[in-house]
Amino acid sequence: RGEEREGRGQRGRSGIDSSLQSPGRSCRESGIPGVNQARNEKIARLCEKKMATTQEISLFLLCLHMLACFLEANASRQPSGSSKLRQAAIEMIQQEQYEGAVELYKRIMEKEEAIADDYNNAAVCLQELDNLEESQEMYRQGIKRFYHNEKLHRNLGLMLEERAEKTWREEKKVTEQVDKLNGEAMSHLTFALRLNLAKLWEKHASKVPKQKRIAVGGKKTVAIFYRTRSELELQDGVWGHRQLLEDGYRSDRGEEHLVFLARHMVKQGFNVEVYANMMEQDVGMDKDGVMWRPFYALHAMLPPVWNGTHVLWPKMPVDKQPDVFISLQNLEGAHLFNSSVHEARNITPPVSFLWLKDLLKSPSSLSSSFLGPLHGVYLNSHFHSSMTHSDFPSCLRLMKPAIEQEPPWVIRQTENSNRRFLFAGSPFAGLGILLHEWPKIRSSLLDLSPTLEVLFDFSVHDDDKHKGSPWYADLKRKIHSMTQQEGVIFRPPLSQRKISRAYARSGFCLYPSSLPETRSPDMFKAMLMGCIPVTSRTPYSSLNESCSPFDLGPSPLPFIANASNAQELRFELNPSWVAAWTESVTMAARLEEEELADIRERMVQTASARLSWRSMAGDLAAEWRRDIESGVGGSCGKPVEQVVKRKDPSERPPDEREKEEL
Repeated sequence: RGEEREGRGQRGRSGIDSSLQSPGRSCRESGIPGVNQARNEKIARLCEKKMATTQEISLFLLCLHMLACFLEANASRQPSGSSKLRQAAIEMIQQEQYEGAVELYKRIMEKEEAIADDYNNAAVCLQELDNLEESQEMYRQGIKRFYHNEKLHRNLGLMLEERAEKTWREEKKVTEQVDKLNGEAMSHLTFALRLNLAKLWEKHASKVPKQKRIAVGGKKTVAIFYRTRSELELQDGVWGHRQLLEDGYRSDRGEEHLVFLARHMVKQGFNVEVYANMMEQDVGMDKDGVMWRPFYALHAMLPPVWNGTHVLWPKMPVDKQPDVFISLQNLEGAHLFNSSVHEARNITPPVSFLWLKDLLKSPSSLSSSFLGPLHGVYLNSHFHSSMTHSDFPSCLRLMKPAIEQEPPWVIRQTENSNRRFLFAGSPFAGLGILLHEWPKIRSSLLDLSPTLEVLFDFSVHDDDKHKGSPWYADLKRKIHSMTQQEGVIFRPPLSQRKISRAYARSGFCLYPSSLPETRSPDMFKAMLMGCIPVTSRTPYSSLNESCSPFDLGPSPLPFIANASNAQELRFELNPSWVAAWTESVTMAARLEEEELADIRERMVQTASARLSWRSMAGDLAAEWRRDIESGVGGSCGKPVEQVVKRKDPSERPPDEREKEEL
């Protein structure tokens, strides 16, 4: 200010700096010599001061921001006292001192310094102490404070599911309490899955290819979600559709059926999108028109739901919802599109299905609260249906078996040699008992010079699943040593074409399995290639309906609903059953050539017609289009008394029974 007053004194007594009023005027215009230079110097000084002030303010704001970040980071760091208590609690858990650990966690909670893991660990300790009510309340307290914590929701859902199963086994039926527990369990498990998808989507969304849907001609979209509950990490269960052509590939988890289903539904006029944990090179549109996307990309289509704070989460979907949604072997996944937002905003939800490829671990899962939002549950066989408990049987639908009948999956049938035997399947499916019985089989057929070809070994998936298990290492060692027997040919990993040739040149497929398989793809391929099955014919499997009437194994044992003795269930634990199977193998090889040729001809024709993808996909497409138009499917959610029961097969005319069996 002093400088300004001094300047004004030099320029005149008016006190008005005309040069400042009109900084654009020249010295000539002002009429005062030297004013322009003084004005420029003054403006420069003011600009320097203004810039300095702006820099100081920016620096001050930056310091505030850094301080806020520092305080936020330190907010999650607990005081040394809580950290010591937490460490002591973890040490007690490692020593199985669960009561002491719970007390320490409660002390941390009293200080209001607990984190989500404290509530989770305390609840797990209470479960170990069989204090389920208090454990359940501990989970709920944690969820109240940390609602968007995936671990708390998942563990509470699993505990409620276990309680529902225990109650079901005590009551021998689905009571109101069982249904309530199942409903609450599924809501927590579904929300945990949503949180997992959202977390991965936010991190990897930029790598996901955009949807490519064809809306011309009213094409409908089918989305298939394949991610099992046990796969928690991103690296778990990685696979790709190109694996089908890799040497030694064995579809032990149902991926082959999924791949061909998707391809044939494209031929039926659908846009098909598969959401799975794909290899990076397999993501995108394949040559068959199937869109393969990472499983977490489904998050972009999910409708919002009301969370614990009564806020819709997430936002409305970015991508258009599918017309048909199928969750493969994931119960909570089937409920991902179950949201009240659909009705509130007049949005048509997709037709949702659950597709089970294995037997349910918890038989009480298919209660009314679970089935209500679904259009149906697909099962792989009649055996699968008989072993699946449901109060709404009309919700259960049959996913008909089908096998790709084009090269290299199936080749033209060649001359099947009756002295060649084949094993194709999981090593757990009776390979040990087959190699144990092989010396007896070979000695009784020495004049034929019999050979046994073993196609598949223990897979990488088997090694990862049973890593560190002594029984698995012992089984693997024993089987590998027994493959050194005379007459046994242990094949390295083969291409699909070479596997098909092995089926085509073998006379019999030996399969002494006691696994409760819901479908038998290896037997389907054997029958298509003229390789006659000789199985254990266990009633606790789909083998009888898959291979009948061409299975030359022993007479099947009667089905025992409540077998108390393990020998009644396990083929390898019943010596007389094993002896009968071994005798069946030698008798099958001694049959007349004309009789075996007739069996093979009828078997190949029947299997070719029964296992056609064109027929299966056509029926499925018509079923889905009907469900889309009507908006309902089956009678999910209806009481049992409102369901029209199917007639018992024995009450039908003989010609109808034969047609159904065929």
